[in-house]
Amino acid sequence: MIKKIKSKLFFETKTIRGTILKNFLWLGTSQVGSRLIKSAITIYAARALGTAGYGVFSYAMALTGFFIFFKNIGVDSILTREVARRPAEREQLFATSFWLEIGLLAVTAFLLFFITPLFNRIPEALILIPVLAVMLIADDLKDLFVAFFRGIEKMEWEAIVVVATNIAIVIFGFVALLISASPLYLALAYAAAAVFGAFLAGGIIFFRHTKGFFRSFDRNLIAPILRSAWPIAFGGLASIFLFNIDIVMLGFWRTVDDVGIYAAVQKIVGILTVIPTLVGASTFPMFSRLAHVKDSARVRQVMESLIGALFLFAAPLVLGGTVLGASLLKFIFGSAYGAGANAMAVLLFSIFPIFLMVIFANFIFAYDEQRKTIGYPIIASLVNVGLNFLLVPRLGMIGASLATVASSMIYAFLMFRFCRKIEEFSLWRGFQKVLVAAIIMTIFTWLIQLLNLHVILNIILSAALYFFILKLLKEKMLEEILAIVKK
Repeated sequence: MIKKIKSKLFFETKTIRGTILKNFLWLGTSQVGSRLIKSAITIYAARALGTAGYGVFSYAMALTGFFIFFKNIGVDSILTREVARRPAEREQLFATSFWLEIGLLAVTAFLLFFITPLFNRIPEALILIPVLAVMLIADDLKDLFVAFFRGIEKMEWEAIVVVATNIAIVIFGFVALLISASPLYLALAYAAAAVFGAFLAGGIIFFRHTKGFFRSFDRNLIAPILRSAWPIAFGGLASIFLFNIDIVMLGFWRTVDDVGIYAAVQKIVGILTVIPTLVGASTFPMFSRLAHVKDSARVRQVMESLIGALFLFAAPLVLGGTVLGASLLKFIFGSAYGAGANAMAVLLFSIFPIFLMVIFANFIFAYDEQRKTIGYPIIASLVNVGLNFLLVPRLGMIGASLATVASSMIYAFLMFRFCRKIEEFSLWRGFQKVLVAAIIMTIFTWLIQLLNLHVILNIILSAALYFFILKLLKEKMLEEILAIVKK
């Protein structure tokens, strides 16, 4: 009986389609479910702290985020890939990656304490840096443990850890803000939850999945891991400059209120990008195996299906979001945040390239070709910094949004061009029908908004219309998704 319940709960399956579906469902639980849980404290904090207090917290988070580059140069991704490829060596791979990560964290801590103050332009944010450093380090250890779960395709353990950590953030956050509605207390809550998540994930690994951990360290694996990982670091650098530099540069030229409002805009767009993250993480182990056996036909089929599915979700989010931006910001964060509507309308268009970048990055990494793309994030980062420098002083939040959209499009194009050199595939499968349905839906959304119906009701009605139109048009991608879900 217990075995039967376990089989149903953890979707035990030996088929590729079943495994992908199991991974997607558990990742969906961990990513979507946990973000919905975490959104409770995000919304409450934005309202309790106000635009200025939330701006201080967001600025400190962005400033600290620059050191993600130093704390994790791609070791997590290498661990996932190699454990999936070489399950017999998983203990050696994990132990070596763990101690390598400890060394990187020591460097990160040093830089955070001694370099960050030199770049800080908002004095109130400086006191948060030591607390957020603890959060950053604990989060990194948790992410390393989660990378191991992904490698052995136990996404159910990832779901448990991520959801539990975000529940802890909500509980600790509400308690902290009730004691004192200040950015410092919110930072303390985040750090405490990160430490809890790291201990939980570590406990699962050490008690269930590894034996002889301390004697499994293999120094001969250090060089291969670093050799494969360092190009990924440049991809991480691009992500930092694409999403963190905007907040920091806004802090240079604009007020903390502007920073707070723009941070709220980024939160909404960031939540939407969970979709490609789920798809990418669910399919990466399979991509690694297909690339390893050089199954070109299957890889091409999977790539085209993934791109089509992502565009099917991206089109209505972007077009519908431009209409509902002001209403969403006011409903979620409060009327003071409605001033970010125009910035949100622009930033939403970054969803298209961001969706594609996640898939392209996984594709390239599965073929171990990431070293040949190290120039791309550098180009994208320089474009983003340059455009922010030119546009933020004049246009504020809108300028920051324009810079992000332009640089992410350039990065996605360069990645796409390189992917096509590895395997030929089409980028436009199902494009026409999806675009038609999205445009009709957007017009409907705008008309509903004129009637002053509640924004949530508008979203529900618009989404229903969109998928109804796709069904009428017999969109193959929608039929494929429904067929997988049914099976």
